[in-house]
Amino acid sequence: MKTIESNKLIAKFMPHEFWVNMGYPNQPPDNYILFHTSWDWLIPCIMRIQEYIDANNNVKIFFEKNSYAMYHTGDLYITCNITDTYELIIEFIKWYNENN
Repeated sequence: MKTIESNKLIAKFMPHEFWVNMGYPNQPPDNYILFHTSWDWLIPCIMRIQEYIDANNNVKIFFEKNSYAMYHTGDLYITCNITDTYELIIEFIKWYNENN
């Protein structure tokens, strides 16, 4: 999946409130979406995913990228590498879209 497509996938996952908090009245054009380069953009995604995990105690999901686990039975594990984190978020959202 290319960066623009991946960013669009994450953008759909985020609520309208996210865009307002980022200073946009609506989702901006694709080339202004910076999930792949900015922790300021990714951290709210991580928080939304953690809220989902917290609300669904029985969820058991696990993704691994370069030996870093992201989710496992309600706990959030994350790497400090933004590229790996970005790719793990994409994998989670794909799983989420297939299962919800």
